[in-house]
Amino acid sequence: MFIKTIVKTDKTTKKIYEYLRLCESYRLGDKTRHHTIVSLGLLPYLDSREKKKELADRLESLLIGNSSLFLDAFDPEIESLAQLFYRKIAEKKTLNQQEVPPLKSNLSDINGLIVKNIRNVDLNSIVTEDVREIGAEWLCYQAIKQLSIASFLKAQGWEQRWINYAIIHIISKAVYPCSENKSEYWICNNSDVASLFGLESHKITRHHLYQVSRKLHQIKWNIEPNYHIKPIHYSIFRTKLYFTISRTLILKAAKKQAN
Repeated sequence: MFIKTIVKTDKTTKKIYEYLRLCESYRLGDKTRHHTIVSLGLLPYLDSREKKKELADRLESLLIGNSSLFLDAFDPEIESLAQLFYRKIAEKKTLNQQEVPPLKSNLSDINGLIVKNIRNVDLNSIVTEDVREIGAEWLCYQAIKQLSIASFLKAQGWEQRWINYAIIHIISKAVYPCSENKSEYWICNNSDVASLFGLESHKITRHHLYQVSRKLHQIKWNIEPNYHIKPIHYSIFRTKLYFTISRTLILKAAKKQAN
């Protein structure tokens, strides 16, 4: 379904008016025709293509019986217009179908909104395969992207594959801090972090992690000035505006001794 604009000109005043119609397309032989479901009249609020599409989509969902549990997601004005014209269509029966489904405005009865499609399932036959986690890994990846770590390593002359291994290693240390040997098992069996880079989990070994750790250690004196002296305007990294790595560690050690 779509909203069609009909332009008409007043012969006396020469003023142009735009009338809207809700239409659906159908084929007649080798030609496409438009069937008017309901005339919407003059609607100045629908002043953009996006609003017209939103109203047409909402009306279509109501007409085919799809109810949404999240009515707050709709524009209140669009929802009001959709409910109004839905009732007009239901009363005039202008839609080319056997029955217009009743409007379900009360969402308290969730069972009434579910199309029943009951099947008998043997619970013992249900198995899970290759279930992995990605939530914490994704959050860490977003922080790493904000810090432009990939760009920094590329500027150091690193190849893309080692940049990927380095970021995977950093994420694994943040989410599941352990040895490289256990990190390999975690990456291969529990986490889907490798998929963030289009890699296969079983191809990342502890030897890659050992080697990328050494490579990171070799440029540690380039890493510290880049992320602990150069200002980066992110509130979550505010500490580095005032302290270097060594001073931060000293303060933490002193705090532990005081406790």
